[in-house]
Amino acid sequence: MITHVGGVYDDHEASRARWVDGWNLCPEHVKRRLGLENDDLRFSAADVLWIHERTGVRLIFDDKHFWCLNPERLDMRETFARFLATWPAGIRPKMHFSSPRTELREIKQKITPKQREAAKAGKANGSKALLKAPVKATARFKTVLRPPTWTGHADFTNPFEFATLMRMAEGLIFDVMLEGRSKDLSLLRLRPDLLRFAPDIAARFGITAQEATDDEEQPEEGVDADGEADVDEGHVEAAE
Repeated sequence: MITHVGGVYDDHEASRARWVDGWNLCPEHVKRRLGLENDDLRFSAADVLWIHERTGVRLIFDDKHFWCLNPERLDMRETFARFLATWPAGIRPKMHFSSPRTELREIKQKITPKQREAAKAGKANGSKALLKAPVKATARFKTVLRPPTWTGHADFTNPFEFATLMRMAEGLIFDVMLEGRSKDLSLLRLRPDLLRFAPDIAARFGITAQEATDDEEQPEEGVDADGEADVDEGHVEAAE
């Protein structure tokens, strides 16, 4: 069972100490099943290493959380290796990996009667919010587009980010739990992506071309993956 440290409650150091106190109250068979993970908002890798030194709890390294929260500026590989070393002998450690969401978020906001009356009168409300579509004067809700929150999990796994981590961690032994929102589909898509973009990493995981399905190997209908570039790189002659 993997846990986080919990809330800060206005006292970061006291919260860490309370986790240690809670650990000491647990029976041994519970301690053998607990793991502690660095998070993305409150307790960094340095924090959970501090707790490990006082409890011996095994640690789970979360790659994205490390990027989001590392005020101590710890070195990633060194920290990852320290996390792996907290696991008992004979048990393969695991880590968590996910890519951040990058798309615009759609947020529904209620339109107040005052805003509705101003819209009917043709008065601008001064809002600079990016709207998904024009709002009718009689509408009760509007859909506002917001930037992504980098702490959110993407549906799929970015193969370039994953390959970068795996090359950084070469020589270390561990399992990876993907935290893509599309669940197993994230893994099924990552395998052929690694074959194409990072064959050295695909080989490390024993992924072969024969294992990829026809749907995974082929680009979507109408898309030429190896044809024209996405942008004009200066090779296209100007039309006369």
